[in-house]
Amino acid sequence: MDAFHADRAPNPVHTVHRVSAAALGCFLLLFGVLSFAAPVGFLATSGAVVLGLSTNGLLATVSVIVGAVLVVAASRSGPTASSTLVIFGGLFVISGVANAVVLDTALNIFAFRVSNVVFSLVVGAVLLTLGAYGRFTGRLPDTSPYHGHGQPTTAAGDMPDRPLDPQTARALADAERAMAEHTATPRQIAGVVAAAAYRTEEDRSRAFAQATAAFDRELPQEGEERGTEGPPGLTERGAGRGIRRHFRRRHSRAVSGVPNS
Repeated sequence: MDAFHADRAPNPVHTVHRVSAAALGCFLLLFGVLSFAAPVGFLATSGAVVLGLSTNGLLATVSVIVGAVLVVAASRSGPTASSTLVIFGGLFVISGVANAVVLDTALNIFAFRVSNVVFSLVVGAVLLTLGAYGRFTGRLPDTSPYHGHGQPTTAAGDMPDRPLDPQTARALADAERAMAEHTATPRQIAGVVAAAAYRTEEDRSRAFAQATAAFDRELPQEGEERGTEGPPGLTERGAGRGIRRHFRRRHSRAVSGVPNS
């Protein structure tokens, strides 16, 4: 843990984002403070030169605000610094283009000169590059702190998110075929009933696997041992109704926080 990684393990990508934001923020703060000391009006279109750049009171104020925001973002976290760099990088580029159009006119409210335009365009491009470094690129390495960022997560107790299991998919297809032919076992019925609540093949297969695993753990094995007939007096339709009630009770208990017996 260090000054630039107060809330997470050190990572070079976070360091680049935070150091970049802090460095530019300090420069803008210095430029703004020195600009306030320059003898120039707040909205003068022909400003004083500070650190090689033309400035006036308005530009000094904006510089101090932007510099403070960058320093605060750098002190927060790597992702915050990265997002702030990208946002201000785009604004710097837009500012450079817009102010280049109004040079030497009454609309030049920031007292820009050619040096200011070049500074805005170059710094904007650098900020965009640094802010996107290690974050907005394809095929991020496993060591990247942004690897898997935004990926859907599973709730506690769910099966891990992974590619579709061909064996489970085949078992589900066999169970659905058996249901259509009225030869399904109670275990297959339980899996098909659970899978019917989902649309994608991955979700259906996961639900089928969970339901059949729960059936193996909690329901008697006699139906499987007896083959397709199931327990005495248990028809496919009756099994389906019973299994639906069983899993409906389990779902209700899970929602209400009551442990399943």
